[in-house]
Amino acid sequence: MATTGYDERIAVLADRAEIGDLILEFARCIDDSDQAGYAATFDEQCELILPFARVVGRAAIEAMPSPQPGMRTHHQISNILFDIDGDSARTRAYLTATHVFDATRPTDTAQAGGWYLHELVRTAAGWRFRRVELVIVWETAEPMIRDAAHPAPAHLLNGEIL
Repeated sequence: MATTGYDERIAVLADRAEIGDLILEFARCIDDSDQAGYAATFDEQCELILPFARVVGRAAIEAMPSPQPGMRTHHQISNILFDIDGDSARTRAYLTATHVFDATRPTDTAQAGGWYLHELVRTAAGWRFRRVELVIVWETAEPMIRDAAHPAPAHLLNGEIL
């Protein structure tokens, strides 16, 4: 039985599984408002690009303000495309996100679709995000996450947290 390349294929499958789990943990942390867990999915030297902010560094990501009180989210991640090259990787993960602005009024919702573009590095702790960019393709409300009654904090609007 030929085993040439077998170990390499197994290693790629293991990397895909670990990266896929990291992407799902990232989404779980968003939905559970687990800011420390969310930040832990990133490498120390990381960058997060959102439609309303650019955040640099794990500590800055962990210090980001939580969504408005009472807001709930549900992020569905699918169709993950992988490009793994040794100790670095890129993925594109499709996203449908539902935002319930007030948990006592679950019909007050907005949805968005798009994808996350991830750049990852292998660290001693496993795969971590070096760069994450959220690309919104469609929304059911404008703006989706923040509205006039609940604007994004001034230091996040079209700015940087360094």
